Amino acid sequence: MKELEKGGEEVGEKRIKRWKGGMDAIKAAQYLHDMATEGWILEEVGYLFYIFREDMPADLKYAVQSFKEIPSEEELEAYTAKGWQIVDHWEQEYVFVKERDTYTLPPR
Repeated sequence: MKELEKGGEEVGEKRIKRWKGGMDAIKAAQYLHDMATEGWILEEVGYLFYIFREDMPADLKYAVQSFKEIPSEEELEAYTAKGWQIVDHWEQEYVFVKERDTYTLPPR
């Protein structure tokens, strides 16, 4: 697979894989936002990586939440009730997204 300048690799015609690199939730959310503004939208979450698809640049707000256990439907509904959408998850680590102009804090 083709190696990319910023690290990671190409995984398809318009998809790239980037390594997570041990970021905390706040840095990860900012990184995902920065990628979206460059036209790379998060599509999949793995143990050590993210997979992005190429798209139009977007001003998206991300939230990365690690739960102690698999979250209940009620816990996940607390996010969707505030306009957040689940992008994907790896075990108990969930990534939520919403458009920046409808920003409200995710539930705790």
